[in-house]
Amino acid sequence: MNILFFSQYYHPEQFLINDITPEIVKRGHKVTVVTGLPNYPSGVIEKGYKKIRHENVNGVDIIRCPIVPRGKNKIQLFINYFSFMFSAIRESKRINDDYDIVVSYQLTPIFQVYPAIRFAKRKNLKLLMYNLDLAPMSGSKFGENKAFLFSLYAKFSKWAMNNCDRIAVTSESFIEYNNRVNSVPPEKMIYLPQHAPDFLLNSEMQSEDNGIADFMFAGNIAGGTGLDTIVEAAAKLREDSVFRIHIVGDGSYLPALKEKVLSLGLSDYFIFHGRYPAAEMPEKYKLADALLITLREGQITVPAKLQTYMTTGKPVFGAMDGSGKDIINKTGCGICADAGDSDSLCRNMKDFINNPDAYKNCGEKGLVYFKQNFTLGIFIDRFMKILSEMK
Repeated sequence: MNILFFSQYYHPEQFLINDITPEIVKRGHKVTVVTGLPNYPSGVIEKGYKKIRHENVNGVDIIRCPIVPRGKNKIQLFINYFSFMFSAIRESKRINDDYDIVVSYQLTPIFQVYPAIRFAKRKNLKLLMYNLDLAPMSGSKFGENKAFLFSLYAKFSKWAMNNCDRIAVTSESFIEYNNRVNSVPPEKMIYLPQHAPDFLLNSEMQSEDNGIADFMFAGNIAGGTGLDTIVEAAAKLREDSVFRIHIVGDGSYLPALKEKVLSLGLSDYFIFHGRYPAAEMPEKYKLADALLITLREGQITVPAKLQTYMTTGKPVFGAMDGSGKDIINKTGCGICADAGDSDSLCRNMKDFINNPDAYKNCGEKGLVYFKQNFTLGIFIDRFMKILSEMK
């Protein structure tokens, strides 16, 4: 099968699509990715990439579209999104290869699916959207205090989803949401959870007993990740507990998060490590006794970090809604409170600090569930089955 992917983000930017496409090539298929020049999350084009338009990495042909980098403000970010959309349309008109199917790897914003729709219609091909983003809710920042702009974004979201032939969703909660908000028929959607890198399963990540309860949040630091809930829980927890919270990652919300920690006098309880490549994360996970995961109220995604957390063999404490919460509580890999509920998160963290042995089996439960549901091999089997049925 000859497959054309559209994804604004790709290698060397750290997204799971970087695992998916080479694995498809290993299985005997041909893959091309139309993407932008790498600039996430730094906001500037990575050194050496400004003039690169075509390359091949791990057997995947890559077509890079010139774009305006994300920068450090909302206006430039807005321009960045649109620059990829128009640039990808222009670049894809030059593609002459015969493809069997088109895939849109859809992250925020949903604008990036438009070039895939245009190409699929022009070539009379089927289009699969891999829906990792809850549109239009996640696009509320485009219409902040401007109801008219948000209404346009919502209309585009509905139009885009109904111009895809099939939609694979990363959270079962998306099916009801897309049906209710975007008028997508349930039979058009299929649940396809994200995978996590398998190499972590073979890594030694046991933490040392240092007399301190070390918690860790690892991943993208954005407004939607609900990290304020962790800070608020820490403010309540510090009264009578010995703990630290490690923040590993980078993102647009990092300066505001640091400011909140400082304003609440919590600097002694937080350590900000910055962003690290995936290969170095096992060493970072060694610092943690337990892992933290949160989302903002109203978000019902299943963050990819949940699958990654399960590979570490450590208990998970969360505060979020939707399918992610259901997975944590159902599997017993930890405990998850409602999104924004810092009181419950505080109580759960405190119980772990006082009774760590009560959670010693959580990590193993997470590992078992991961191996049965979230490996790359299982993901590719399901993904290729969907493509074969569409073709």
